[in-house]
Amino acid sequence: MYAGLISDRNFTSFEKINGYRDVERVVRLGDNRIIVSQIYGWGGEVRALTLDAAGALTDKLLINYYIKSLELNRAGVTVSGYDEIWDIDKDLNMSHYPKYDEDKDTKLASWDQKTCYVARGVDGICIRRLGEDGAWTLVNEGIVPNASNAYKCDNMVYHPSYGMLVRNHGISQTFVSQDVNTPDYISSLKGLEWSPMSPAFRYPSPMFEQWNPKGIAVDPRNPDHVYSGSVLHGLMRLDLANPSNSLRLSRDNDPGKIGDRLVVVQPAFKEFEASCPFSAPAFDDYGNLWATWWDFDLWKGGQDCAEIWYWTPEDRLASQDAASYKPMKRIKLPGAGASNYSVIVPLHGASSRNILMYISGGWESCPIFIDHKGTLDNQNDDERTNIQHLIDQDGSEVDFAYILSVFEDASTGLVWLGLDKGVVNFKPADIIRTGGRVNRIKVSRNDGTNLADYLLDGVWINCITSDPSGRKWFGTNGGGIVVTSSDGTEVLRTYTSSGSELPDDAVYGICYNPDNNSMMISTDKGLAELYLSTATSSGSKSNAVAYPNPVRPDYFGYVTIEGLADNALVKIVDAGGGLIKEVGFAAGGEARWDVTNLNSKRVPGGVYYVMASGSPDGDSFSAVAKILVVN
Repeated sequence: MYAGLISDRNFTSFEKINGYRDVERVVRLGDNRIIVSQIYGWGGEVRALTLDAAGALTDKLLINYYIKSLELNRAGVTVSGYDEIWDIDKDLNMSHYPKYDEDKDTKLASWDQKTCYVARGVDGICIRRLGEDGAWTLVNEGIVPNASNAYKCDNMVYHPSYGMLVRNHGISQTFVSQDVNTPDYISSLKGLEWSPMSPAFRYPSPMFEQWNPKGIAVDPRNPDHVYSGSVLHGLMRLDLANPSNSLRLSRDNDPGKIGDRLVVVQPAFKEFEASCPFSAPAFDDYGNLWATWWDFDLWKGGQDCAEIWYWTPEDRLASQDAASYKPMKRIKLPGAGASNYSVIVPLHGASSRNILMYISGGWESCPIFIDHKGTLDNQNDDERTNIQHLIDQDGSEVDFAYILSVFEDASTGLVWLGLDKGVVNFKPADIIRTGGRVNRIKVSRNDGTNLADYLLDGVWINCITSDPSGRKWFGTNGGGIVVTSSDGTEVLRTYTSSGSELPDDAVYGICYNPDNNSMMISTDKGLAELYLSTATSSGSKSNAVAYPNPVRPDYFGYVTIEGLADNALVKIVDAGGGLIKEVGFAAGGEARWDVTNLNSKRVPGGVYYVMASGSPDGDSFSAVAKILVVN
């Protein structure tokens, strides 16, 4: 703990307060006092620091106990101990009472010093009320928010049965630190409801523990099975229908070796003994599962260490537990680099479905292409192409340090690479034939000259995807989202935190959700869902679009209606033509509806029509869009 004057604007002038260590929380209590909680092991303290009129600090020990949390209440603070609760007011008067037995060793908060909100882990927040007789009454057994458990996600995919699947990030060039390890928090959004899908919530077991998961690969032969890799905990097969039937491949010193659902596939490394480094897995068109793996001990000794592992559909489906495991097969990559950021991409184009693209993740590392000819059992006929440099269409070498993201456009066969300094694309056959030729997309300045700029030149590209219209969406590491035409030659729109509802300008993942006609977006401040504009009409053509559409139960903002005639009179009607709301005039061709009726009450669920006049006089109205409200 240090104390000083903010006006000094210099931390070196602050003085250390002795006797403080492992400070967990500092709360201001009045104009001249702070409350400090310290937690260390199975002990802890709550202390008060008071500044007197002469500027001297008085330090007073209030509680010496195992402390779980300290939170403000309306009179002071509430302190949660292992099995006790203390209320401390601004004059440091204290009262305490025992916790309910099931709430021992939990964090809690209380505003009125009678109703306690108890954090119960995966069971959510439990609410209890303390009666005058000292007895606890259960108010609510558990409140779990309708939200994803995963927070910062670079793994997202749409699943036809489970809806939008999102998974927290693994270790990558964007998330390089292993200091903050989090278990798998995969969640699904289906029917406007979020559900936890991770074993951490549904079937906790060391067998299925996987920190910093990478990827969501849905098995085409059994869609209930989704696969992920991890630097520390190997390759995981999660059974979404029954997580107790999941399977994990890992090292021989893994703590999960307590049952028949963990398969040992490598001995522990001598130095990095807690590692079993599998990349994000991916499926090819033949149903084979691919992932990279590398041997840390060989790497340390300067030997070839990179391998590609694959699991055929027959061997994979026959592997139900450790006893029935059919081993993954391996392809060694002599001379190839390897890292915790390695990526394998089986290509899916009609002329490239036998080609694998390997990216080591190292500094200035270009792709390696392996054509297995469709004969996986015969590696002698494999053709390998090592790309040494990326050369653009003008003959210039592309300057980059890392390849951060890969997107294969199914409609064109082009592969897009997101770099730390921009974006390029190529046809697999062309880059292999030419040994590195790529295309840098040029965006015209449209200023009457023939000048153009490279698309996103110098920008860190975390992710690339497309929407149903073929438009490309680029998530950047500080510049928000850039949306372009399908070929990238025209910038159509940008989304930033200052110019839109985007929570943050660091964007880690974007994925189209057909259930909601939306783009699921992961940012540094959590997930957001951007509803795409959809033009609808009732028999007549209209340029009007309304979004978000549908309006979900947890959305309480405005529905924006664009593409209207300037100053047109706008109203909302129900399916029977009954007037719901007079919206007003469309200034600049835009109007907004707050999803309420004439009495300012939220409308019931159903379909509502946007009626607009062709001119400000409002002589004639026509339906220009319809909006689905879900409650």
